[in-house]
Amino acid sequence: MFCIVGSVQFACNPGYVLDPTVGASYTCNNGVWSTKPRCLTTARCSMDTLNKFLSLSPAVQVTDQKQLRATTLEPTAIFSDSYMVVTCATGYMNTGGSLNITCLSTGSWSPFPNCVMNGGSGSLTTTTTPSSGGAACPYDPATLFTLTNGYYISSSVSNPTTTTVTGWVQFTCNIGYALDPTIGATYTCNNGVWSTKPRCLITTHCSYSALTKFLSSASNTQPTTQYRIMMAQQDPDAVLIDSYMIFICTNGYTNNGGSLNVTCLPNGSWTSFPLCVNNNGGSPVTTTTTTTTKSTSNGSPCPVDGTTTSIVNGYPTSSSLTYASTNAVTGSIQFTCSAGYALDPTIGASYICNNGIWSTKPRCLTTSRCSYAVLKTFLSTPSNTQPTSQYRIMMAEQDPDAVLIDSYMVFVCPSGYTNTGGNLNVTCLSNGLWTSFPLCVNNNGGSPVTTTTTTTTKSASNGSPCPVETGTTSIVNGYPTSSSLTYASTNAVTGSIQFTCSVGYALDPTIGASYTCNNGVWSTKPRCLTTSRCSYAVLKTFLSTPSNTQPTSQYRIMMAQQDPDAVLIDSYMLFVCPSGYTNTGGNLNVTCLPNGLWTSFPLCVNNNGAGPVTTTTTATTTTKSTSNSLSCPIDGTTTSIANGYPTSSSLAYTSTNAVTGSIQFTCSSGYALDPTVGASYTCNNGIWSTKPRCLTTSRCSYTVLKNFLSTP
Repeated sequence: MFCIVGSVQFACNPGYVLDPTVGASYTCNNGVWSTKPRCLTTARCSMDTLNKFLSLSPAVQVTDQKQLRATTLEPTAIFSDSYMVVTCATGYMNTGGSLNITCLSTGSWSPFPNCVMNGGSGSLTTTTTPSSGGAACPYDPATLFTLTNGYYISSSVSNPTTTTVTGWVQFTCNIGYALDPTIGATYTCNNGVWSTKPRCLITTHCSYSALTKFLSSASNTQPTTQYRIMMAQQDPDAVLIDSYMIFICTNGYTNNGGSLNVTCLPNGSWTSFPLCVNNNGGSPVTTTTTTTTKSTSNGSPCPVDGTTTSIVNGYPTSSSLTYASTNAVTGSIQFTCSAGYALDPTIGASYICNNGIWSTKPRCLTTSRCSYAVLKTFLSTPSNTQPTSQYRIMMAEQDPDAVLIDSYMVFVCPSGYTNTGGNLNVTCLSNGLWTSFPLCVNNNGGSPVTTTTTTTTKSASNGSPCPVETGTTSIVNGYPTSSSLTYASTNAVTGSIQFTCSVGYALDPTIGASYTCNNGVWSTKPRCLTTSRCSYAVLKTFLSTPSNTQPTSQYRIMMAQQDPDAVLIDSYMLFVCPSGYTNTGGNLNVTCLPNGLWTSFPLCVNNNGAGPVTTTTTATTTTKSTSNSLSCPIDGTTTSIANGYPTSSSLAYTSTNAVTGSIQFTCSSGYALDPTVGASYTCNNGIWSTKPRCLTTSRCSYTVLKNFLSTP
């Protein structure tokens, strides 16, 4: 038994919220603990209800835009704010609730959509005329579109009778399951006989109890806020592969066990857990799965040089190399490819030294690309189809016209118009083609359709109209987001158009976003200015230089459209130092700054049992002070502010309760730093500067939104 003073701060797992009557702090007050914080269950939505809706609505198709989070013990209880985006099949339109089905804070799903045929004949099965003249298959409406541990995503069936169908149904599996590859995804009626129905097999899982046991028993090892634990739906102890939790060692301790990034591996086991031991006065360091030691292998080593750890259009993700000499190693290196490229499946990801001979080196093949010019042509063509703010256009590095697969842009039809063309979610397919573009046509009194902010009516304005032509609704490196135009004739309008810019560009602030017709004269047209860019070549040079610094799978490199060497600001790549090495250079989170420069690159050097080192999993460096300036007092409140938290610090201790240096703060969501004070809390020759403070930002009324949602 031991005694402590101070306090502990708690937070709740997803799906739970702290009891506001108690708060987050558990505090020792003169020998008595305060009431311990407790986590209350938030409202949940029923997954069974959603699955039932999907199985009974064949004209509703599921997209890959979804986030369904469940509890560990109740896999069918979905957290609030979980969502699934669906679309109507070609030839159908939504006359019901939102196509973004969301779990509300009340524990109920938002109203489900209702996809009906454009002709208004009601909700029907997605129907096309089958090309086969074969016999129809018997079917049960309650089971045709259902699959255990999975769900249907699309279909093309027709009903010759009320009890038979022809065509096919496509299925996919829930998270934690995978389609049986010997059967595939399609359930097909072949001349009166159904093919074998797809089935979902359980993927390998890791034990949640093994992780919680480590959490409860590990000392001097602390979890961070960087984690993603994905639970299997039907087993409260089953964690899905690629789940992870990142740990750090407390100050004065060093990890000499497994990786601080504890990950669920494809073989169903966790990576080795870390072990934080006393540093004899030092600070913690980060370890990874990479091990570099003097060779004890009996196999002949392979030659190593500056090219060994690099591949074209890819980079190493991990390695296990044992040095026999300064230019010879045994072991292996794992590679992966940059966005827009895929590993050659005939070779794989591993580069292995086999008794003196390297295996065939992995190589990155170019994936299919879609034409950006084709998309821009569609965007610039006057029509009643409008882009939304839901898009992700990923450009290839060396071709300004090449868009990577899975890029997409979501469109809507204006009020009084219906989509009779392709899907409103225009997507770059794996074959290098865009899905068919939508076509919004006038309803002429048809059923309700999706509305946007665009209104097109006969002019009632007294102001003179402005000429309109093909280029009116387009700008270079940007696109329109909404418009309010009133046509006085076929080539003249009044009103305005709002524009925004593509990624890597920003609207000229001296002009703004609006293009407005003012009594016959258009205002200055918005224009998109190029933002600063960082050099991709500089980053690749650092990656290809042999060192003890290793990239992780946490990165986002956004390329400019017309320059293969231009990386957009806020792009980043996270690195780690291997076991026995410490970062003495720049931040391990290498980021493209607004000035067009990368942050200083890290430098991992051998510890050699030295004194204090940098904790690489955080931005804090704590060393013995060598400053001649006066120090400032420090206590339990120094590193905290109301409605905010520290993001980094550089403190040097002169005694157990005095420091020099500074702390950087930021604010929680819904609050902003007081600009008259700033983010830094600095010790200036024995006196702390004014402490940063978090001011409440403006808020919107949730009641107003709920009233709108509840109004028919």
